[in-house]
Amino acid sequence: MIGNLWKLPGPKGYIADIAANVARGRHVVAVLPEYLCAENVTAELADELVEVMDDAAHLGVGADRSLVDQACADISDDFDVHPVSVRELLAWGNPRARTFVLDASDLSGRRRPELQQFLERLAHDSRVTADGSIRLVIIAQARDLPPALNPDGDVTVVTRWFWNRVARWDTVAHVALVEGGLDVDTLADEIRVETIVELARWDLPYATNVAERWARDGALPSGSGRRAELCAAASIDGVTPAKVGAWPPPRLVDAWNVGAIDGWRGRVCIAPTAEDDADRTMERHVWAAQARVLLPFIETKRIRLEMHLREELGAARFDREVASGMPVYRDPNYIQASVPEIALLREIARVARRDERRATSLDLLRDARNRLSHLVPLTHDEVVAIERACLWLG
Repeated sequence: MIGNLWKLPGPKGYIADIAANVARGRHVVAVLPEYLCAENVTAELADELVEVMDDAAHLGVGADRSLVDQACADISDDFDVHPVSVRELLAWGNPRARTFVLDASDLSGRRRPELQQFLERLAHDSRVTADGSIRLVIIAQARDLPPALNPDGDVTVVTRWFWNRVARWDTVAHVALVEGGLDVDTLADEIRVETIVELARWDLPYATNVAERWARDGALPSGSGRRAELCAAASIDGVTPAKVGAWPPPRLVDAWNVGAIDGWRGRVCIAPTAEDDADRTMERHVWAAQARVLLPFIETKRIRLEMHLREELGAARFDREVASGMPVYRDPNYIQASVPEIALLREIARVARRDERRATSLDLLRDARNRLSHLVPLTHDEVVAIERACLWLG
């Protein structure tokens, strides 16, 4: 279960979007993917919506009454006097609230056609009673939408899909809450968080799984065959950043429902766990996360090592050693690369006083940079060793 989902910035924006449409006098169908509905987040969404909207209340789903009958009974304070149809419900003059939220996301199979019929009546009757006093928000899944309900919506009924709603900072904040606060005290901690975000992206249940398993045994969950199968059948070819849109294209809905595809950083992306050859793909994503953290770390330490050598040897001698060891270094048009620079510093250190700490730091930084340049991620123990070797550099 994701207890903090609707407190995150992106999902809170989704709630605000729904509330804004209700304030404009529209009915809203909030469409959530199956993998999130399985995490029991819809009841919390309904609670949040009732809290943020003016004069709002819940509608129940009765076990022995139809959705329409239950809704008609729920909107009235008078047990004996209440509407008997969707049209009467929308125009009811004395409701106990002005906005009602119905969580219909987990209806059993036999009741789904009933929800579709309810939504069809809502779309039709809301045009007739456009100036009615009641507004409805219905939380549903894509499978429950009737064909007649246009994704674009119309003047009175709109759909709002939970698509392209989670950003990188949402996932980082979620991981922080899962771990009881984001204590990124070490290089390994920073890489752990970056790796979880890189692998999970919008899939917060998976982010929880990775964080908890990493804390327990240091292992990463494997890819999902079901996800890969759905993504193979739903190519994202031709979906450009300009076409991300407000809901998934029809051919991507099944993959979106299981969290295999979503909008991420302005484009449609396949989840790392759903790509072909998931294990190798995940290794590449682990490398990408490490590179974002380790490359700046390596360069920062390289600069400090250069300062130490320059101070010890003197600027003139240091420059002579650099010039003799790597003439191209003097070319102002040359873009300095970290690998030869670290290797060169290692050679220059040989003419300086013997310093085991400096030698060890240079060796580990050089090896780490070479590994990353060949798309090979480092192990946890290697990351810890690099950080320990460079502690003296500050």
